[in-house]
Amino acid sequence: MNAQQTEVKCDGCGTVFEAIPYAARKGELHATYLQCPVCYQVFPGLITDRPLRKLMRDSSPAGFRAHKQHQAARLKKLHGESLKQMDGWTEERR
Repeated sequence: MNAQQTEVKCDGCGTVFEAIPYAARKGELHATYLQCPVCYQVFPGLITDRPLRKLMRDSSPAGFRAHKQHQAARLKKLHGESLKQMDGWTEERR
């Protein structure tokens, strides 16, 4: 294992596996996540919509933090709904 690889332990089955990020999208929502290769439990990393991605590209770190705090409740809701609706997403390997 090189310095950039990370191992994680699955909360579901306890398997230790290499953290390989996956990406999926549905409409304007983009998700990055890890998935256990044994029990297939999903570990979400980041879910963004178009306005947030634009802000991430265009803003200073301070501006992004302010927006992040303002949108935290909305993103938390999107995050939970998105995990329930990942059927039909187009998967991309990062």
